[in-house]
Amino acid sequence: MRVGTLLAGSIAVLRAVGVVGILAGAGLAASAPSGLLAPPDECATAAPVFDGLNAGLTNVGSTTSAGPVPACAALNSDVWFAYTATCTGVATFSTCPPGAGTLGDTVVEVFDGTGGCGALVLAGCDDDTCGLRSTVAVAVTAGTLYYVRIGDFGTASIATGTFDLTITCAPAVPGDECAGAIPAFTGLNAPGSTVGASTSSTWPCAIGGTDVWYSYVATCTAPTTFTFCPPGSATYDSAIEVFDGSGGCGALLSLGCNDDSCGLSSSLTVPTVAGTLYYVRVGGFLGASGGYALLITTTGAAGSVGVNPTGCGSLSLAAAGSPTPGGTVGFSLSGITGGGTFIWLGSSLGPGGIPLCPPAPCALGAMLSFLFPGPAIAVPVPCDPGLVGGTISAQGGDILGAGGCGVLPFGFPFTVSGTLDLVIL
Repeated sequence: MRVGTLLAGSIAVLRAVGVVGILAGAGLAASAPSGLLAPPDECATAAPVFDGLNAGLTNVGSTTSAGPVPACAALNSDVWFAYTATCTGVATFSTCPPGAGTLGDTVVEVFDGTGGCGALVLAGCDDDTCGLRSTVAVAVTAGTLYYVRIGDFGTASIATGTFDLTITCAPAVPGDECAGAIPAFTGLNAPGSTVGASTSSTWPCAIGGTDVWYSYVATCTAPTTFTFCPPGSATYDSAIEVFDGSGGCGALLSLGCNDDSCGLSSSLTVPTVAGTLYYVRVGGFLGASGGYALLITTTGAAGSVGVNPTGCGSLSLAAAGSPTPGGTVGFSLSGITGGGTFIWLGSSLGPGGIPLCPPAPCALGAMLSFLFPGPAIAVPVPCDPGLVGGTISAQGGDILGAGGCGVLPFGFPFTVSGTLDLVIL
């Protein structure tokens, strides 16, 4: 593409963003021009911007728009840009480096522009994220028009200069908004991440941001802890907020918020009532993001599972979930070669168990107190503090399974799995 042709067809855009911004949008390289022309001073004259680096923008010569009233910080000398979303997910608008420019203290607002400049709907606003410059992430829909308003912070003094605007658009992060909250369970939940998430609303602690939402139906009437402290975990400077969700996402009642509890990781304990819906918001200090594993517990622990090698043949028993009061532990058999499977629970029979058919390694590792037919079961742990510190064992069997006991001693061949010893904590 020739620069001359581009200039001839894009005079309005040149006025708005300068030569560097145009070349950035066209995928070409250029250095900043010695002078930048009139900025897009009002929403009606918003200049187009694109995914990637929109470099060399300016608010020099701009006025302060009469409205809308800034949502997160006072601003002056604002300029306007138009962005059409390229994805359904989260778009991030940032005046942070690489190029920075001479406008040192920015405020960024993003509006849904579906209704035009006269009916703007605020989607997000940010004042300081990287020093005095700003970044805001908002949920967007592919093909929808959004307006971006950028100005200098404050009203007492007026500053103008150049700045860069970097835009990224990525598919939605699971649980990015309350309405799409991820179901959470008592115990140690599956690993998650806040990377790429937007900021839903203001936090009462941590100057939080980039949040992911969970829904949790309490299993015990007791103080419940939501934590990234071990055995929970977080790889970044985290924050947690818990809400009573009885009224739904539109009527949330904050029960508490925590920034740092164990180092930079967060932990929050609130009273819960069995059967009541709660929402948990996971975020980061100053918008920090990363991976985590959320622990929900009434005891401060998640229990533990040990393996007693009593198995024979290919049969294997696995556990999922946390042996903690109010939690649920699922058991499943794999490596089945016979015609009938079952799982039983009971007291541990000690290391090595009771041999069933020497010299085969098959051994009974758990008493057959509770017997369940089939290859999988889910077992809830009662909300009984008296169970804490106790142990229950689980084992599986496969009638007619190969590689274990022969026809003797019970008249048919079978295999058994290793025994799982669960300590309830």
